[in-house]
Amino acid sequence: MNMIHTMRYFVIGIYLLMGAHYGSFAQKMKKYKIEDSGMTLKVPALMFPMSESDQALKYPSVRKPIAAFTDENRVIDFGIHIGASQWADTDKELAMLFFKASVLELFDQVDMSYEGIREINGKEFIGFEFISHMRGTQNMPPERMYNYLMYYLYHKKTLVFLFRCPYRDMEVWKPAGKKMIESVKIKKAPK
Repeated sequence: MNMIHTMRYFVIGIYLLMGAHYGSFAQKMKKYKIEDSGMTLKVPALMFPMSESDQALKYPSVRKPIAAFTDENRVIDFGIHIGASQWADTDKELAMLFFKASVLELFDQVDMSYEGIREINGKEFIGFEFISHMRGTQNMPPERMYNYLMYYLYHKKTLVFLFRCPYRDMEVWKPAGKKMIESVKIKKAPK
């Protein structure tokens, strides 16, 4: 019995040390300039730009992301897209209701912890922070993800910023996700 307790504490100790070590790497940021967009942002050193094949798997859409990043396990993702919806810069409250309804429709369950309009680097963003739940199917296991989603409206276009990670990794990656989005600087919006 004593040996079992000792092993448990050893395993828990190793896990905590690895988590702290991994978390410290997750917070070191590298600056990126998004080509042809006039945007810059900081991304954790453990993340890198997605390959074309990763983008095709993660974002199966006619519109390619402006930028997309992932980690080596391809479970932590950050993407920037030009959305299809056309909102005037002055319609933020109405757009926020529309975007929220879209988020609620996408998932089986959404636990919203933040929704609102906030300023980041002199620009107003519509934002949502939530845990999404998807029930599993025969081909897909259940999924619970942390999401930090921001929209920026400009000239009847919408820039969409989405950071996602598995719920189990949220405590380590949530600060990095927020730092990424809060580091975004938009000098001129992409066309």
